[in-house]
Amino acid sequence: VALFSESCGRFVVTTSEEDVEAFEARFRGLACRRVGRVTSEPRLLARLGGRLRLDLPVAGMKEAFRRTLSPGEVRSSHVVSAPPPSAEARRPATGGPVERFRALPEDEKRERRAAVRVLVLTGLGLNCEAETAEGFRLAGASPERVHLLDVLDGRAPRDLAEYQILALVGGFAFGDHMGAGSVFANKIRWRLYDRLVEFLERGGLALGICNGFQTMVRLGMLPGFDGDYRTPRAALAPNDRVGYRNAWVRLAFDPRSPCVWTRGLAWMDAPARHGEGKFLAADPETLARLEEGGQIAARYLGPEGAPTEEWPWNPNGSPGAVAGVCDPSGRLFGLMPHPDAFLYGFQHPMWPRRRLRSPVPDEGEGTAIFRNGVDAAAAERRGGPGVSGLTARRS
Repeated sequence: VALFSESCGRFVVTTSEEDVEAFEARFRGLACRRVGRVTSEPRLLARLGGRLRLDLPVAGMKEAFRRTLSPGEVRSSHVVSAPPPSAEARRPATGGPVERFRALPEDEKRERRAAVRVLVLTGLGLNCEAETAEGFRLAGASPERVHLLDVLDGRAPRDLAEYQILALVGGFAFGDHMGAGSVFANKIRWRLYDRLVEFLERGGLALGICNGFQTMVRLGMLPGFDGDYRTPRAALAPNDRVGYRNAWVRLAFDPRSPCVWTRGLAWMDAPARHGEGKFLAADPETLARLEEGGQIAARYLGPEGAPTEEWPWNPNGSPGAVAGVCDPSGRLFGLMPHPDAFLYGFQHPMWPRRRLRSPVPDEGEGTAIFRNGVDAAAAERRGGPGVSGLTARRS
């Protein structure tokens, strides 16, 4: 509990019994207390109110952690087991600039993808920069991980305008204190936002995952009505079942959406890992406009394959099953689940069972989102530094 609490700077220390008094004296006045003691017997025992509530062998817990689920346990795992949509439903859209780009010779596509520079912001409690950068690398782009303070203080390797994509990653920036994404968003708002808005207005793309989505919403980057990226019109509130939840969910993508990141995708499994993910629009008119414009690009699916507000398939209770939102151009996209955590087939919790039924691709489903974004940038890029002039329309 101490290690995985949504707060920065917590850690667990073990010390000998004779040193306990001196240790507690050194940290007196701070949020420090004894949570248990280490014994020679390999068992985990937990007491509450003087009563023994938990008594488990460590070996048994390790075995349970490592083994796959039996058929009777699949439902309790909360991995959506509804049959996936048909291959026809997943067929990519045709006729747009991305499709024309993908028809180019492989060497030309590889060269143009590699020319797409991605700024992956890091630091201050974020912790998903490695896997996010890996997603863009697998898509053929050139990601660069740069600490936010280096960007703010002018120590970044290049100017924001020299990138084509901005990635706001998952984690717990500033421990989620004062609301998830709030402090990180304020750092950007007061020291970077004019340059960021210029980047977006010139055609830059942006992807926000989990904490990154929260930051985009706090800033007003999303929903971005009428090209206004400064006015917040929504919030990502605490989950209905208060507390952090880490479980796999299934997403459905709106085929009407202008979102370039989800084009041609019908569904996807991904882990959701958050305590504040309930999407709340400022008013009914805002939600209606999002619906009308196809800006609700991703929704949580229930066991029957339909959007749901029911827990556990919707982990936060978002009205309308909202899991991800784009701006009207489709260039900016934020979502709570983590496509960056499903870049390889073996990362899926049902991977061993899937392999028994049919061959499983080496590539995880989450990679498709990164490839869509990179290809959208590469399709519009015409050489030289700086962002493209990408625009998107609903089809």
